[in-house]
Amino acid sequence: PPGPAPGPVAGRHPLDSALAMRTQPPMAQPYPRPYPPVRRKRRRALGCLYAFLAVFAASIVGLVIIGILVQPTDGERGRPAKDGQFTFLVSAPAKCGREAELRGITPSKGRLCQLAFSVENTGTKSRTLAPGYQELYDANDNYHEGAILLRGTADADNRVPPQLLTPGAAFSGVLLFDVPTGFQPTSVVLYDDSTSNGVRIPA
Repeated sequence: PPGPAPGPVAGRHPLDSALAMRTQPPMAQPYPRPYPPVRRKRRRALGCLYAFLAVFAASIVGLVIIGILVQPTDGERGRPAKDGQFTFLVSAPAKCGREAELRGITPSKGRLCQLAFSVENTGTKSRTLAPGYQELYDANDNYHEGAILLRGTADADNRVPPQLLTPGAAFSGVLLFDVPTGFQPTSVVLYDDSTSNGVRIPA
């Protein structure tokens, strides 16, 4: 005959099994594997860098070419020297220091330099003779722009504004340069305007 039905195990409550199941930690879920790194962005960044370097290099080459092309021509003291519409003539070297001092004109940088010259518009277009376009250089290629334009002789009363020279017109006078003490001029570059190449004449 069948034996008696099995009863609860002595000393163990029926809820113990359910509680044990609840208190067991859940099984860890596997994390998804990370996606491989996107390389398109890196390639795009490298492409932008290469493009920037190419543009930069082209700009440097362009500036070098412009620097080579835009060079003043060489002239001689005592002979006509042409730049653009103007033909200049410098017959004497520049004077600086005490022999260039003028009553009524005080230099702000140290001392004055004077350059006597003449110019004629031998071209077909009008140009403005401006002291600020002209440059006085030393042996180290340092330069200072003209400060004052004098008509005729070196006298403070002969100061004039920039002169418009039509074709065939001429001007004779003195350029004053404001330079530091110790500056020794070796050449002057004269221009018919701010965009011309200029002509270099020993000073």
